[in-house]
Amino acid sequence: MIDPLETCINHVLAHPAVQATVEGRVGAKHKYAQATSTPPAPWLLTARSITLADDGNVAPDISIGQHTGRLDVRCYGSSAYEAKQAYLAFLACVRATETRCAVITQAGTALLYWLVMDTSPSQLYDSDLSLDFVQCFARYAVAETALEEVSNG
Repeated sequence: MIDPLETCINHVLAHPAVQATVEGRVGAKHKYAQATSTPPAPWLLTARSITLADDGNVAPDISIGQHTGRLDVRCYGSSAYEAKQAYLAFLACVRATETRCAVITQAGTALLYWLVMDTSPSQLYDSDLSLDFVQCFARYAVAETALEEVSNG
């Protein structure tokens, strides 16, 4: 079974604007507290990043073969401007997702039906990290089974 969060993370991570802006720092959780975060993209407090987490406010539809959900997206930066740059890279990825697309995951090739914005951005501050971040929410739909399973089965 395909992990929809991994699908969304891998999709966002593969977008050229995201790669150029956050240099690989996309994940389900930030890694700023890890003193040994490793290159090529260490999570230094001066570095921009994007985290995606399931919001959990969506009732599942068990009668169809797809995961639908809502993402809590946080775009971090050392200043409000830097956080906004990470957000704009995420937004570019969402806007470029106009049709269904295949995304490589550990469980096989996932089919991302759609990824769309659900809210406008909020500029916030994380006092634990002493970092600015932009928070927004996005909705997604991902097929439950890998494309390899569909074509072979």
